[in-house]
Amino acid sequence: MAPNDKLYETNLIYKSWIEHPLKVITPSVANQNLGFRKPQRAAIYTSLAHLISSPEKPATIVMPTGTGKTDTIIAIIIVAHFEKTLIIVPSDALRRQTAGKL
Repeated sequence: MAPNDKLYETNLIYKSWIEHPLKVITPSVANQNLGFRKPQRAAIYTSLAHLISSPEKPATIVMPTGTGKTDTIIAIIIVAHFEKTLIIVPSDALRRQTAGKL
């Protein structure tokens, strides 16, 4: 999860992830209910723990319907500073939705 210096110098989006880290916050009245719900935070933190302890091993994240998987995927990509990511989805409609959010 250490930043890639070469990518940092050449890619403005990647550079923004390093200079303006995503905050994984809990929704509250104080922040206008912005933030990540409990299943999303759990998946983000668990993924980061796995990346730190066993980065060479693949992992699977399982989340129920309606828990915000797409936003969770995007958050993990940004927080972990992934240089490349392949997202596979089962339908064209879901592909369009995911691409639109990205």
